[in-house]
Amino acid sequence: IQLFVPAQELQTLEVTGQEMATQIKVFVASMESITPEDQVGLLAGTLLEAEATLGQCGVEAETTLESSWMHAWR
Repeated sequence: IQLFVPAQELQTLEVTGQEMATQIKVFVASMESITPEDQVGLLAGTLLEAEATLGQCGVEAETTLESSWMHAWR
């Protein structure tokens, strides 16, 4: 399954659907320097469950996830 993840730049991933949302956050963190804790992953406006597989969340071929990140206010 090809998955599109817009972070600071659009990332394209090849996944099986068995990956967990947390694994996608770790990938984005390695590419974009945004910690997994500061990321929010959404599919069609619905929060991705951290411990659910992408397939359980409804991710299909050529899906684009919505992503955002939170910045701590200091």
